[in-house]
Amino acid sequence: IGVDGQTVLLLVQERSSLPGPARPSGVYASHDGGISFTRVLTDSASTPLADGGTHFWAHPGDPNVVYFEFADIGASAPSYLYRYDARTGAVTSVSWPTREGSVTAMAFHPTDATVVYLALSITQPND
Repeated sequence: IGVDGQTVLLLVQERSSLPGPARPSGVYASHDGGISFTRVLTDSASTPLADGGTHFWAHPGDPNVVYFEFADIGASAPSYLYRYDARTGAVTSVSWPTREGSVTAMAFHPTDATVVYLALSITQPND
């Protein structure tokens, strides 16, 4: 996924119905082209990654940075946009109510990668 060709991210969403050993739900990172992985984010109440449409977007100029999102189902459930920096191991996030939009696509300005464009899916809850 990374622009360096060596950084690979894996989203694991545990499903107890599948055979074989369970791996805890979360995001795993590899810096050797996918040979070995280390968990960098665990599914939890404060950083949910449950079953759903999580998407990843590699930073176009920094192989150490990747963005990913998670949107829960429901009018008052939050949406999250995560940023993982392999250099520091830091995962940061912003969240907002789903009714204000979940991230469905991300693009970077072609000449200034600090400018990010987000496509949002806006929902209208029944009030």
